[in-house]
Amino acid sequence: MTQPGWDDERLEAAFRARFDRPAPPMLESDVHVRIAGTSPRRFGSLRRSGPTWGLAAAAAVVVLAVTLTVGLGGFGWTGGSPAPSDPDSAPPPGASATPTAQAIPGEVLDLPVIDVPDAISIRDAGVDDREFAVLGWFTPAPPISCGGDAGKMFVSPVQLRCPDQLVWLTEDAESLFHRTGNRSDSETPRGPALNPDLDGLDTSWFPDLPAIGVEGGSTPVDVVFIGHFDDRRAALCPDAEQAACRDRFVVDSVAIVHGVPQPVSKVHDARGAVSSDEEIEAIVTNEAPDSPILSLTVVDGATGLAAIEPSLGTGQENLIDQPILWVVRVLESGRVVTYVVIDGSDAIYEMNPDGDAILVDGKPPAPEATASVGPWPPAGAPVVVLTSQVGAGEPPARVAVVDESGRLAGVAEKGAVDPSTITFDGRFGAYAEPGTPGRIHLTWVGGICDSQITVTVAADLRSIAFDMGPQPDCDSIGVGRQLVLDFSGTVDVPAIQVGEAGAEPTPEPSASPGFTVDCGPLGPDTCSARVRDIIYLNQGRRVASIEFTDDECGSYRVSFSDGPVTYTIIDCLTSPEPR
Repeated sequence: MTQPGWDDERLEAAFRARFDRPAPPMLESDVHVRIAGTSPRRFGSLRRSGPTWGLAAAAAVVVLAVTLTVGLGGFGWTGGSPAPSDPDSAPPPGASATPTAQAIPGEVLDLPVIDVPDAISIRDAGVDDREFAVLGWFTPAPPISCGGDAGKMFVSPVQLRCPDQLVWLTEDAESLFHRTGNRSDSETPRGPALNPDLDGLDTSWFPDLPAIGVEGGSTPVDVVFIGHFDDRRAALCPDAEQAACRDRFVVDSVAIVHGVPQPVSKVHDARGAVSSDEEIEAIVTNEAPDSPILSLTVVDGATGLAAIEPSLGTGQENLIDQPILWVVRVLESGRVVTYVVIDGSDAIYEMNPDGDAILVDGKPPAPEATASVGPWPPAGAPVVVLTSQVGAGEPPARVAVVDESGRLAGVAEKGAVDPSTITFDGRFGAYAEPGTPGRIHLTWVGGICDSQITVTVAADLRSIAFDMGPQPDCDSIGVGRQLVLDFSGTVDVPAIQVGEAGAEPTPEPSASPGFTVDCGPLGPDTCSARVRDIIYLNQGRRVASIEFTDDECGSYRVSFSDGPVTYTIIDCLTSPEPR
């Protein structure tokens, strides 16, 4: 500067007065959420660094953030386009040993993209049910047995249930599942992580896990989930689980997978819908214009509706009497709103915060006009959704269990014994599980068109009948299916006759005298374990008694009245000598 009166000291003081001031409130946070997503860790320091930027540096980053708001407009999004890649050389999700995050837009559906630590901060700050777009690395649950949940009553879809505790959205790309030989191990994330709830969403994009017999670790995939905490259905959870239910990150839309925008999730969990996807979308758009649809699920009224909206399971508005319903989640004013549309009509209901269905437009059809042919499932029968194969594009097969014995304690699809290790002569079979005397494993060969199967347990637990339900014409491809029933007390599994309903019963074989297992000095616990193995390996034979010895009583005999691994009488055959 050459003008008089502006020496160096005065010039420095003027610049300091003009520019040396803190950034406006929330500027740093706004900049952070706008640029979050270029890499899960690349800009992590912005949140942790504290207010140390000068205004000029902050403005430079704002310019960078603004440059990210161009492109993807055709998808209804703002943000930078994903980095180009060679489709012939790019590995599928989960295949790369060193996954690399794709370029992520600064906003999705006008929601800023934040990272997992920011989402956790929102969760822990108090009640807040706004929608957030969260960037992280996703790992699905490995295949495990969930038999422990068989006897537990779940009253809300946001309760944490097996295997939810093994589904992770992490800040870093962590390998959380490892397979070595026949051993499988799951790890807890080392960094910040969430257990996302993806119920009711399409999962065809899930990354692959190492297959059985293939050694290796899981490879997560970078995703952007749109979802919320403090779901209104958490109010239905038991008191002891309320906090955990409110902390679930309920995913309403899978927006981006490995840099690729995803279509709206559409899941058809029920057959026979009259309305098309496009017709339902038009009904919802008419009620909620300019509000993006996040997901769409087709369910039956009898069982599927209550699984998503438990408050409607009591018969509210007679919606459970409708054969087919559409549940549509929509983003309105930064929050998710759920609509229920009756199939084949224009009747649309909005779920309010109290779990009530409010008719907002259209005319519901008369119940008699839409009543299904024959109620299914039978009243009070628990229903299990099977994961085994069905026809392409068809909803999963379901099994309802009618218990006439009054002893049924739990139902699950799988137990701890692989049915492929058991051989049966016919289409249906039943086998025991060592160490679990009240458990029946059922296995059968079904078809890809299976939809509604009813299993009836006789009052005396001596027979189990299968009604395979409606069987439309389709390819006759056999599919192995299984079911596990847990009963109070013990069950003589080898004596149970299993077959299709209406079939002639197989004559019972003549009673055999059974055999005695002599365990010698092994003691009761070890001896019982050995007997369980013997019964398991000799399904057609009976154990009449067990004998073992110990130091206190000498020789014991354990007599069985019906063959299972529990005793009714213990006789001390040799009295111990007085001491």
